[in-house]
Amino acid sequence: MGYARVCVCMCPQVFQGCAALRTLTLNNNKLTSLPVTVGRLSKLQVLNVEQNQLSHVPDEIGKCTALVELHAGECHCHALYMLAVRLWMAMRVT
Repeated sequence: MGYARVCVCMCPQVFQGCAALRTLTLNNNKLTSLPVTVGRLSKLQVLNVEQNQLSHVPDEIGKCTALVELHAGECHCHALYMLAVRLWMAMRVT
């Protein structure tokens, strides 16, 4: 699913019915956070959030245990660090 440069609205229902999603592209959308429902994407392997303004990443991102590729260039540094830590911690637990 790709929503690059379309300024998507990240409402809570945005990932409803997308449990089998493997690639999600949200680059260049001025996003400041990801919804907690991102945790429903248990089969997600590739996440692209480059060129956004992320300042918050929900803990639920740790439920995306199939994630093997993360593209997060030009994002808020602290949010990127927290995202990497949460994903790393999730991988250690599983």
